[in-house]
Amino acid sequence: MSDLVEVLRALSALVWTCLAAAFLLILRQPLGEAIGRLEQFEGLGFKLSLTPLREAVVVRPGRSAEVDIRMVGGLLRRHRRRLDEAEILWIDDSPSGNRLEARMLQALGARIAFAASSEEAARALDLVGGPWPAFDLVISDIERDDRPVGIDFMREQQKRGRQTPFIFYVGAVKGAAPDGSSGIADNPLDLAKLVTAALAVRDA
Repeated sequence: MSDLVEVLRALSALVWTCLAAAFLLILRQPLGEAIGRLEQFEGLGFKLSLTPLREAVVVRPGRSAEVDIRMVGGLLRRHRRRLDEAEILWIDDSPSGNRLEARMLQALGARIAFAASSEEAARALDLVGGPWPAFDLVISDIERDDRPVGIDFMREQQKRGRQTPFIFYVGAVKGAAPDGSSGIADNPLDLAKLVTAALAVRDA
């Protein structure tokens, strides 16, 4: 009789495990989207940080999902010395979309200043003064409000004599890199290659 009870318990546990797996599969996409928007949950007397969970188990759609992040990390670690204390200005009106890429660079010592517009970026540059003295590299989007403001900003700064490498990071590459830039990328691996190449030129 005891053996039968143990078998029934095992079957019950198996059924519940299968149901839980099916439930998670059904909720995978909405759960991933919710976690992507939520940093912390606080209630019922406890606080739960969801950031590590999101980074560990949720694969973001789009460019980050297309590349093995381990390859990116390996490439950046090989150039750790170049990244250490590198000063980067990152211009994007949706900076949260680049959070993973920025954190990988910061983890190896890069210091990143974020600007959500060309105006904010210009103020950052004017604050330090001179031809890009505080920045080794600029990463920027291209289009905002359906206008190529990223390219316009790069050319404006170059006319002022500022010649820091300028890399464009976009949702999808649709053509050659803009003239005067150091390249264009739409995934973390290509971005890492451009960043390390630009910093290598600086070191040389």
